Amino acid sequence: MLKVRVSPHAVLCKTEDYENWKMVLKGLRDRIHYPARGVVIDGDLGLRRACGEVFPKVPIQLCVRHLHSYHVYRLKYQFQGPTEGIKPFLDITHKMLYARNTKHPRHLFKEYNAMRTFFYQRRLEAEVLNFELKMGFIWTHFNCPQLPRTNNLIEASNHW
Repeated sequence: MLKVRVSPHAVLCKTEDYENWKMVLKGLRDRIHYPARGVVIDGDLGLRRACGEVFPKVPIQLCVRHLHSYHVYRLKYQFQGPTEGIKPFLDITHKMLYARNTKHPRHLFKEYNAMRTFFYQRRLEAEVLNFELKMGFIWTHFNCPQLPRTNNLIEASNHW
C-alpha cells in the first residue's frame, strides 16, 4: 500500500525563520489540532527551536540526508583548511548518520572520538562542533519507529 502524506496546513511567508516557523506550527496545533507524533526537520535552528516550543513533547528527528549534504557542501566549497581530514570526517559521520540500530552509534562514537584530535589538527573544529551539536537529534528514529530518518518523502511533495 502506498502512503501519501499531504500537507495539512500551509502559510505563505517571505522567509524561513524562527518567527514564521512558529506561526506555521501554531496553525497546525491551534487551528486544525494536528496530532503531531514526531517531526523530521532539516538543520534549520529556527525550525528546531519553534518545534521545541510549539510541540514540546513531540520527538524531533534531524534529517540525516540534509546533515550529510551540508557537510559535503561545506567541506567541498567553503572549507579553507587542509584536505586530508575531509574524507575520514565524512566517512565516519556518514556511518554514524546511517547507523543500523541503537548499538551501532555507540560503537561508531568510539571510532569518531578516537579521530577527534586528528579532525581538530586538520582545522575541522567547526564541523566537529556542528555535528556534535546535532547528535541528540539524529537517532530519534530508533526510539520512535513512526519517524523516518530523512524527510525525503515530504520534501518530494513540496516541489511543484
